Amino acid sequence: MSAQAAAVVRVPPRRGWFRALGSTLGLPGRVSSAFLLLVVIAAVLAPALTPTDPNTTNLLESFQGFSAQHWLGTDSTGRDIAARLIFGARTSLLGPAAIVVLALAISVPLGLVAAWTRGWRAGLVNRAVDVVFAVPGLLLAILTVAIFGPGLASAVSALAVAYTPFLARVVISAAEAQRRQPYVDVLTVQGVSPVRIMVRHVLRNIGPIVVGQATITFAYALLDLAALSFLGLGVQAPQSDWGVMVSDRDAVLQDHPQQVVIASVVIVLTVLALLVVGARLGGETVTRRGAARRRRKERS
Repeated sequence: MSAQAAAVVRVPPRRGWFRALGSTLGLPGRVSSAFLLLVVIAAVLAPALTPTDPNTTNLLESFQGFSAQHWLGTDSTGRDIAARLIFGARTSLLGPAAIVVLALAISVPLGLVAAWTRGWRAGLVNRAVDVVFAVPGLLLAILTVAIFGPGLASAVSALAVAYTPFLARVVISAAEAQRRQPYVDVLTVQGVSPVRIMVRHVLRNIGPIVVGQATITFAYALLDLAALSFLGLGVQAPQSDWGVMVSDRDAVLQDHPQQVVIASVVIVLTVLALLVVGARLGGETVTRRGAARRRRKERS
């Protein structure tokens, strides 16, 4: 390749990854990000925000309404709903976060290898992804819980495996698109190793897309874990968790559904906020790349 061609084909700047993540999310994205930040802060500062023990029962104070002592009232056993909601944010967020981290740890290396290599290695990864993709995540989680017993660890492990194909397909598609870019040929001609190209350049450039998909996966994982806790297969009562709070059937039957309603609303709002932020992160990258592609065509 001539020096003139190498001068035209440049490796994307290193700060592009962070610039894409820090780009403007728009009003819906900013509102959603602010709401998610409040939820995270509430989970971290739970002991300071509500000194009441979320698991302390007092049958004499069951089904109390909103008051200065109990902001959101109490449940069927007299436990403070606000305390359970705030402390429940910890398990409700840590579980999906563990699922996403485990799924990314598996899918990113597999996706990069499948996109970069040819032949039987790529075929093996794609077939494995297709096989796991065919199994519904909740079904896999229920089977795992049936074998190893109910609990957060079993649910997280099963859902991490179930969500790996979703992220792997995104990584494979985005990495294959990057592999066809001219800067990869330039780096290869310069003698840069494939591992270095994948880690330092390809992974950085597909980072915003992967982060956007991981955020969406976080939302679906939160829903699935809440559903498993509702069924009694995830987080176990009396531990504070949003899914456990929604499963309080006795309160609904006794015409006191405030805990179920409040926890359901918080789950829905959190999931919607995650979906908006994830779509904005991924969509922003696609829009930027499309605009850059149009500018290159106009120059040529």
